[in-house]
Amino acid sequence: MSKNANITACIPALNEEKTIARVINGLKPFFKKIVVFDNNSDDTTAEVSRSLGAKVIRVVERGKGRVMKAIFSYCKSKKTDLFFVDADDTYSLDNLDEIIRGFKDCDMIICTRRKRFMKKTHAIANYLVSLAAGRKVRDICSGMRLLKYSAICKIKLRYNDFRTETEMTLKALQNNLKIKEVEVDYHERRESKSKLCFFRDGIKIFGLAIAG
Repeated sequence: MSKNANITACIPALNEEKTIARVINGLKPFFKKIVVFDNNSDDTTAEVSRSLGAKVIRVVERGKGRVMKAIFSYCKSKKTDLFFVDADDTYSLDNLDEIIRGFKDCDMIICTRRKRFMKKTHAIANYLVSLAAGRKVRDICSGMRLLKYSAICKIKLRYNDFRTETEMTLKALQNNLKIKEVEVDYHERRESKSKLCFFRDGIKIFGLAIAG
């Protein structure tokens, strides 16, 4: 298996010292460039990442959307395609080689969590976005994706919070980008709590989904 030099693997991270090593080591067979975007963690996330050879970029002001904006800016400055995955080790990387091979003929790959892992709230949001866009999307909130450099340049992210993946999906659809969805296994967090607040962030995501 040859490492991909044309895609930069980026990991948005906040206080994930217990899981970041597994994610970085899981990506090493596939990518030459791995960058951790540390969202001002209070723990040793940055130190662990550097010890494993990853580049670390600090995003001082917290917010998942702020980190994704920084990731997009970095990839645009380097003119590179992007792979990103959450740092909590919840997304399986088992079929990543197959996913990368299928990246040639599309603008974005959404790594869709298999239906048995999907919460009802996610299913409702998926339905609303699909209805607004006129096209079925199975996982608008997926935190594991591949994007072409040209797609990154067309998607202008506005929100600084957990709406960022939903916004990314909506704007890709609005720009008529070619999207492919590939199913992956997923498991709940085992060693840390989610930063997403069900009520606060859920309402914002639903609002964005309804607004289209």
